[in-house]
Amino acid sequence: MIKQLTMATALVTVLASASFAQTAAESAQFETAIASAEAACASGGTSCAALMEVAIAAIVAAPVPAAARIQLVASAAARVTQSLPASMASNIVAEITAAAGRQATDAANSIVASAPPAEQAAALAAVPAAIERVSTSATNKAAERPEIAAQVASSVIEQIARAPMTAAARIDAVSRAATQVTEALPASASSAVVSASITVVLEAAAAATRSVAAAAPASEAAAVQAAVATGSATIRNAAAGQAARRPDIASTIASVVEVTSPAATGPTNVQGPVSVQAPAASPT
Repeated sequence: MIKQLTMATALVTVLASASFAQTAAESAQFETAIASAEAACASGGTSCAALMEVAIAAIVAAPVPAAARIQLVASAAARVTQSLPASMASNIVAEITAAAGRQATDAANSIVASAPPAEQAAALAAVPAAIERVSTSATNKAAERPEIAAQVASSVIEQIARAPMTAAARIDAVSRAATQVTEALPASASSAVVSASITVVLEAAAAATRSVAAAAPASEAAAVQAAVATGSATIRNAAAGQAARRPDIASTIASVVEVTSPAATGPTNVQGPVSVQAPAASPT
């Protein structure tokens, strides 16, 4: 692990060098950093999280266009998340998945904030697809691990809510994440796990949506209202699908949908993303 981290740290220095040309060699260096983290995670190695952090730091510091860095960071976070093996303890999977989302969002915010004026528009335009890629990799992992689906989804939603996107785009992304996790909860999961997961996911989505909508500028009011309505309908349909497959918890799911709907929760003046406490992950 020490050798791997030493090599990766050296790579950060190379990529951050102002003289490092934007060539095929540069792409190879990025791929080396990402692949090292991916391989460590796939093998369940203890250096997994550290190598991911180093790879993302290398990309953020590299002298390449802001939009390209945002896309590369998303690739690193998504690939690491996807590589986490079935043999890895669920609590570790949850921790690394959360770290990937957090680091990707931190990087996107940092890159957008520091991008030169000529690159601002392209950087902002790259964010939605990048966030979607990271979010999808996390929600797919949640579907593979229903025992931590609520924890993973809550973390993903919290990161989406603070991404450098318009308020409407963030609400759309929150709704998609909540919908994906709700729909993907497998038949093999117990009704208790499904019920608890849907409850936490819908509460997290509702809290994040209220928060983002309350802080949105007046110029986005119409777009935000449309995003809230569309997202609510999508989540409701996903929950109804699970209820149809789980008649024993259908009434519970219906109640959760009802109390987390925009009409029930109403507006809020809370600023920034709201964190929802998810059930503790299983150690296996």
